[in-house]
This record gives sequence, structure tokens and C-alpha cells, in this order.
Amino acid sequence: TLPLIDRVEIYPIEEEQPRYLAFVGREHDYLEEVPFSYIPQLMPNGEPVPSLRDRGVRVFPDLQPEIVWDGFNMEDPVIGGYTPERIALRRAMILGHDRAQEIAIVRRGQAIPMQGLMGPGVVGYDASMRLAEMEYNPARAKSLLDLYGYIDRDGDGYREQPNGKPLVVTYIYRSFEQEARQSAELWVKCMAAIGIRMETKSMQFVDLLKERKEGKYQMSGFAWIADYPDAQNFVQLLYGPNTGISNDSRFKLPEFDKLYSRALQLPDSPERNRLYREMSRLAAVYAPWRFLLHRQFVHVINPWIKGYKKHPILYTSFRYLDIDVAQQRQVMQ
Repeated sequence: TLPLIDRVEIYPIEEEQPRYLAFVGREHDYLEEVPFSYIPQLMPNGEPVPSLRDRGVRVFPDLQPEIVWDGFNMEDPVIGGYTPERIALRRAMILGHDRAQEIAIVRRGQAIPMQGLMGPGVVGYDASMRLAEMEYNPARAKSLLDLYGYIDRDGDGYREQPNGKPLVVTYIYRSFEQEARQSAELWVKCMAAIGIRMETKSMQFVDLLKERKEGKYQMSGFAWIADYPDAQNFVQLLYGPNTGISNDSRFKLPEFDKLYSRALQLPDSPERNRLYREMSRLAAVYAPWRFLLHRQFVHVINPWIKGYKKHPILYTSFRYLDIDVAQQRQVMQ
């Protein structure tokens, strides 16, 4: 008879360190989504450290059906718009951003590069897709900026806009998240290397959501996990009529919207997949997003928890869990 246990207690902990240490200290039965900063301590060689392995802790890796990207506000007067010089600016910023460092250093290797608009494990995902527009190439980025008039006119090491006005881009990120702060710092470093001045601003998550929803930002990091296992759930994030709903980049391209509407009329098929690939290419060309990565999270479970299996989409599987009380008492001694 489900559920198998009588009560579930959930302890929200915002800070990463106490959340991780609470599990290590046996205060919690299991911990989902171990913070990336603690992966080297948990699994220095790809296996749990002896202290956790000896007590029977299980590790459950999970490549999620999700996408992580950095989005531009397409209505911003500095980096938004569809004119050649604005497209060139965004594409240069993407080319100048070192995604490999983001994966290796910030995410501790627990991710793979995002190549198209869809997350892995869903219908329509194409693991073979590669987009040159998303590859790190700072030399090409500098050439693109030079070509479209983003040059350093006053000799301070930073470029100005083609009209001579200052070029400053602000990146907003979520407070209390080490990965978000490190991602923002990497952007500042990479942009300085190609002559773009970038500033960062941290804020509470609720304020971050409000700024993005109202279009009062220039750049921000985003993530979206599948609500259902179909690529349509991801491509709708750039559908023009969804502006103010799920399209926080406020991207409005008639050609993209036509492809999206055609795809809605088709079942899962090679033709629909072709349309999805074309939408990914359009997004790469007009650059409302910097395609970033797909995260692999690590979940750790104490041995007395029975029936655990991370669902790829649903977060609440409590009704299927059970506890071996005798084993719990033995390990806790």
C-alpha cells in the first residue's frame, strides 16, 4: 500500500555547505543535487570517498533532460535588436566566452556542452548537432567586433559602441549560489579579454525572476528542465508570442515562429526533427542565447533508504520510498 512510510520531513537549506554537511553528518537520509563545488570532496576519483563508501552510501548520477544557457534581453538598447551590429556584438560575446572552463571549473566536469535548443533524453534531441557559432574563438570574436565598429576609441582597454557611446553589459545572477557567482566572474574575465566591459549584480531569486520577466535586464543565466519529454517544451522558450510568459529573452523572429507553428502540427517524425534543427540554427545565428550546457547531477542516498530512483522529470517520489529501520539504527551507531 502506498505510501510506504508515514511521514516525510523536508529541510530547505539555501547555503550549499550546510546542506552538504548535513548529509555527511547523517542528519538527512538522502541529498539530491549535490552542489558542484563539493563533487571533488565527495568523488575525488569518480567514486565515493571511503568514509561514505564504508557506510554504504549509494551514488546516483543523473544527466537531466534540461538546458542551461545565458540569455540576452533582445529589447535592451545596447545588446538587443536585430540589426547587423547588434547581432555581431552578441555573437562576438558568445565566441569570446570559454564554455570549456565553465564545465571544467565551475561545474566540476559534471556537464556536457549544449549544442541545440533541446535537452537530452527527450523526443527530438539530436546528440550529433554541432554549431560553430557556439564554439570558443576569441580571435574571431575580436575580428567581428572590429568589423562592426566596436573599437577602443579612448585607449582604456575597453571598446565603445559604434556610435562612440560607452559599452557596458551587466550580468545578473542569483545570490547565495557559488556556481552562479563563478559563472558571472568567468563572463567578466572572458569579456575583458576581448575588450568588453562587463559588470555583475547579484540578487535574490524572486527579484531575479521579476527582472527577467519584465525585461529589465541585459544578461542573465537561465535553466529549464523538461515538463514533459518532448523538444517542443524547449523550443517554446524562444517563440515570440510567449514573450513575458516563458520567453524571457523576448526573442521575436517571424521565421522562427513559422517553423515553431509548423512543428506543432506534426507528430514525432524526421520532418519535425528537421524543423527543430533549423530553429536551433536560427537561434545560433541571431544569438538571443549563449548555448551553455546540460548538467549531470549527483544524488547520494544512505543505505537504509529503499526504492529510490530519480525520475528524470518529476521531483517527488516520496510515496515509493521505504526505510529499513534496523539497518538505519545499525549504521547510525
